[in-house]
Amino acid sequence: MTSQFMVEGFVNSLGKTLGNFIPMSLWTDPAGDSTFWKDWTVFYWAWWIAYAPMVGLFVARISRGRTIRELIIAELVFGSLGTWVFFAVWGGYALDLQISGALDIKALLR
Repeated sequence: MTSQFMVEGFVNSLGKTLGNFIPMSLWTDPAGDSTFWKDWTVFYWAWWIAYAPMVGLFVARISRGRTIRELIIAELVFGSLGTWVFFAVWGGYALDLQISGALDIKALLR
């Protein structure tokens, strides 16, 4: 049952991401009272300003002997695939635990 949630959840989320990428990227909530998009943007930029030197050092060490083009393509492709697989596996597993009643994850996150 767990693998079913992982595969179906991954396929569904990939389709939703591809179908809603432009609207989600440009959403600013102009009529609502939400400040999530503003707060998240500030957090995101602050995180990467603090984290960028370490990421740069790591990438420089693992990229010895590769061209810039190879490096950028590898980071984009394998970084995205790794993230998708991580969320598919752990998200599907968490969904299976919640639905089967083995663990109340919703209660843990409150």
